[in-house]
Amino acid sequence: MSRKIVPARSAARRAPAIGAAPTVLDVVRLRAEALLAGHAAEAELAVLQQRERLAAARSATEAREAEAQVARALRASGAGLERAALNWAIEREGLALERERRRAERLRLRRNPLPPPAPALPSRVELALEDRQIDALALRFVHCLAQLDPADAEAAWAGWTRALCHRYPANVAGEVVHRAEQLLELLG
Repeated sequence: MSRKIVPARSAARRAPAIGAAPTVLDVVRLRAEALLAGHAAEAELAVLQQRERLAAARSATEAREAEAQVARALRASGAGLERAALNWAIEREGLALERERRRAERLRLRRNPLPPPAPALPSRVELALEDRQIDALALRFVHCLAQLDPADAEAAWAGWTRALCHRYPANVAGEVVHRAEQLLELLG
C-alpha cells in the first residue's frame, strides 16, 4: 500500500475553504507568522535605534573635532587672534558701559526733566589727552615726516612743534614731541 505523504508545509499553505472554520493547523500557522513578524519588527527597530545612536555619536565626535581644530588654530596663530579677541571683548565692554550711561541719563531725565547746567569750557591748562590720542598724533606726524625730504622735514618739525605748543598745554605738547622723537629713533 502506497500512501502519499503530504509534507506539513504544503498542508499549512492550503487556504481553508470559504466559510469553513479554521483548523488548528491554520491557527498555529497564523500565530507563527505573527510571532515571526513581531521578531522582524523588533529586529528592524533595534537596527534603527543603533543607527540613531551612531549618528548621535558621529555628530558629537564632529563637534569635538571642530572645537579641537579651532583651539589648534588659535594656538598656531599666536597672539594675533588672542589680541583680536581681547580687543573685541574690550570694545563690547565699552559699548555696554556706554549703554548703561545712556540708560542712567534717560532715567535721570525722567525724574528731573530740567536739563543739567552746561559744563564750563575747560581752560587751556585743564586740557588733557589720553595716551592713545598722544600716540596717534605722534604717529601721524612721523608718517608725514617720513615722506618728506630731510630739509623739508626739518622745517615741518619746527612748524609742528610750534603749532603743538600753541594748541595744547606745554606738558601735553612736550609728551607728543617726545613720543614722535622716539618713533623717529625707531625708524632710524
